[in-house]
Amino acid sequence: MQGENTGSDSEESVAINVDNKMEMLIKMINEIMTEVKELRKDKKIYITEIKEVKEENAKLREEVNKMKTKIEWLETIEDRLEKTDKAKIEWLETIEDRLEKTDKAKRKNNIIISGLKIETNDDSKMEEKINEFIKEERSKNRNCKVIMGYQKMIVDGKKWNWDNKTKKLKIEDQRPKNLNG
Repeated sequence: MQGENTGSDSEESVAINVDNKMEMLIKMINEIMTEVKELRKDKKIYITEIKEVKEENAKLREEVNKMKTKIEWLETIEDRLEKTDKAKIEWLETIEDRLEKTDKAKRKNNIIISGLKIETNDDSKMEEKINEFIKEERSKNRNCKVIMGYQKMIVDGKKWNWDNKTKKLKIEDQRPKNLNG
């Protein structure tokens, strides 16, 4: 009988062992299931984060493309401005040259008197007196050449100097000066 008991004891111990192992397996399966659920939750979180990052990347790419477009536009405007500035500088230089030439031509045709003092503040009277003097000298000689400078005037080769005492132009003495005293 002892042998029979041993058989049933061993069957019972095997059954207990199997039960224990089954419980352990069930426990392990439950733990694995819990971990899988957590992993699925994490996966959902990661997927939403990845979507957000992708959307942000797409927005950043759009902004970068817009910035590239703006930079290209600004570079073309800068090039245009440089060309325009060069053209303006050339244009201004041309105008300056033309003004200089015009000014030189006007100076050629004008008589410039400097240092000539006439007791009047009226420009028209001053001009009138100078014109009278020139007409008077030209009436004497039709091919008269008039050159004016600082406090002097050369009319047809005769030198006139300004006399500060009388405040009039006087013809310079044509006599040679005695060099020996």
